[in-house]
Amino acid sequence: MLDTSEASGTLSADDNKFLQQNAIDKLMSDLPSNTMESEIEEQSFADLSSFYISGDGTLVGVHSVHGMLYFGRIDLATFDNPQGLNESGSSYFQESAASGSPKYCIPGYEGSGAVVSGSLEMSNVNLATEFSDLITTQRGFQANSRIITTSDSILEELVNLKR
Repeated sequence: MLDTSEASGTLSADDNKFLQQNAIDKLMSDLPSNTMESEIEEQSFADLSSFYISGDGTLVGVHSVHGMLYFGRIDLATFDNPQGLNESGSSYFQESAASGSPKYCIPGYEGSGAVVSGSLEMSNVNLATEFSDLITTQRGFQANSRIITTSDSILEELVNLKR
């Protein structure tokens, strides 16, 4: 099981990748062996025939020799006031005094969402805002093109007056 008692702050992508690789290496090194000591071959993540995350967040690997291996579980954090979280950019949020402290729970229980393996997350883009921005940009472009057309007509009229 993963220890989440001291989880705080945010991780960079490199930190996250480093932690994931270390966790996988540690888990694979602890595999039980059913061969004699002299015949033990080093195991790695690549030796798994498949890998998935169950609905309750359990990390499960299927190994050709050792069968199903349970590596741990992904816990989710809920907050009393999710709107009180501070946005730190790139869809990341941080705990704040307004949000309250995180409550870690098993996915699908205690008001948390479920974990769905092998699925794409729905976009977090606000379509109403994007369409409003698109319409505003389009109207601005139309207005600017009319200004250029009008300026061109005025300059043409000035040239004709001079003749």
